[in-house]
Amino acid sequence: MPGRTFVFLLALAVGGDLGAQHVTHRMAGTVSCARLGTALASPGDLDGDGWPDFALGGRDRVEVRSGADGSLLYALTGMAGADFGFSVTGLGDVDLDGFPDFAVGAPHLATSGVGEVVVVSGGTGGVVHALVGSQPGDRFGFALASAGDLNGDGIQDLLVGSPGAGTPGTAAGRVDVIDGASGAVVATLPGLAPQANLGESLVSVGDLTGDGVPDWAAGAPGGNASQGGFFLDGTGEVVLVSGATTAILNILTGDAPQDGYGTALAALGDVDGDGVPDLAVGAPGHDGGASNGGAVRFLSLGGSGSVLTTSLGSSPNGGFGAAVILVGDQDGNGLPEVAVGAPQAPGGGTSRGEVGLVDVLAGQVTQVIPGSSDFSRFGTALVSGFDLDGDGRWEWGAGAPQAPNLLASLGAVTMFSAAPLLGPTGAGTLSQDILSINGSMGGTARRVDAVVGQALMLHLQQPMGNLQPAAFVVFGVLAAPAFTDAVALPYGIGRAAFLPCDLAPWAAPFLFVLANNLYVGPCSPFAASTAAPWTLTMSGGIPHPALMTLQAVVSTGVGSFGLSNAVILRIE
Repeated sequence: MPGRTFVFLLALAVGGDLGAQHVTHRMAGTVSCARLGTALASPGDLDGDGWPDFALGGRDRVEVRSGADGSLLYALTGMAGADFGFSVTGLGDVDLDGFPDFAVGAPHLATSGVGEVVVVSGGTGGVVHALVGSQPGDRFGFALASAGDLNGDGIQDLLVGSPGAGTPGTAAGRVDVIDGASGAVVATLPGLAPQANLGESLVSVGDLTGDGVPDWAAGAPGGNASQGGFFLDGTGEVVLVSGATTAILNILTGDAPQDGYGTALAALGDVDGDGVPDLAVGAPGHDGGASNGGAVRFLSLGGSGSVLTTSLGSSPNGGFGAAVILVGDQDGNGLPEVAVGAPQAPGGGTSRGEVGLVDVLAGQVTQVIPGSSDFSRFGTALVSGFDLDGDGRWEWGAGAPQAPNLLASLGAVTMFSAAPLLGPTGAGTLSQDILSINGSMGGTARRVDAVVGQALMLHLQQPMGNLQPAAFVVFGVLAAPAFTDAVALPYGIGRAAFLPCDLAPWAAPFLFVLANNLYVGPCSPFAASTAAPWTLTMSGGIPHPALMTLQAVVSTGVGSFGLSNAVILRIE
């Protein structure tokens, strides 16, 4: 029977783990050697459409992309060779125009490496502040981070790293604290020893001292204060700093020379429940899991910086820990996870790159997302902290600056969600939602969740204003399509959330037609159909985990057609 065949194909094609990550956006660079995805930030809603937007840094170029569909809002370019876009960070609304702003680093300004930082008005792309380093080789702007509001004026302040600063040739490093309102340097923390490279990474960690002012951490991956800062030691250290006074609160040191401890930092919030924020530290040269396989250490900052757990990279020379960011609870178990970049994995010199999702409290890698092409360096940069679908869980993204190949190095950025969701194309073209599953259109995420064996009722209403029973076709895909997978249908019907089977019959059964009384096409429908309003009842539900998306083309009158809303059905 058609219904049984439909259930069998669903089970065959999509049974399995539904905790996998789903792509929401694929944003590819278009400029040769621009290396889009070198740095990533989500400053907030820059165009006022209600969706958080993205700042994608590259080589002498920053692209601001829409969170709704990944389209280009505007692009900024810098001086050739200055590496404008090497670092980016969101800053909130520093110019008080109602739109969030962001900062961009160009650490190799004027080829001498003086460096520059530009604070950009997010709404217009105009310059709010332009700051320049103090001497050649500083690499001012190598790393950037919002410090939070340090002086109580309601405007976020800025941390700027200069890992090459110090007496020329020493590269002790420096971190400058910049007043967000004026752009003035209000405090400076110099590196502790030659070749420490203080300021190569930065993060605001929250209030460690209980004084009501957020504190911060700076990575010095070349340093080793416990050994007097030996030249080129490379053990690495992390300096915890008071946001109120810039006094050093603690120095945390890595395990062994060349670990690069402190290359990447991520604030974790309070994961161990002691009332004090905690920290993740990347050490991409660590040898504990494989030679230069890398590691990430999770630290409790409530005392002396004791180790909670450690996660080890498994690919030789993979560089696990080159980037790290908190992504919240991705697998629904109530425990926090981080994404960890290993841009040189899986080894063998391909530098395809990987991102591992790591359970913080267990220190275990729960999932690995590989890069899509050799030498793309997927996982070079990471971004998170935004909720596109309103389900209370963060989405996150990763950059692959040398995609699709080393020669082109256009760069690419991919955004992921723990739960499948649809973008604006899921709304269809009709004035009302007419396709439902168990009486629901799926809410903001346009997703209906059910359990194995639960009874299902699929219903297509008659379009509003159509006085005659409506001809229709309900088509589907055994997946949750990306935000950016929309495809234009012929005859001006509109942009569907995914490709219908009748336009690509060779892709069956992953593309399928559920019901069709509109035309005769190459993809046979699974269920009998009459004109809308139409209902399909499956009293036994679907006997296996499954994931599919449905949408319909419906007659709206003589010779006119519309596109229904799309709905994801997830069976667990």
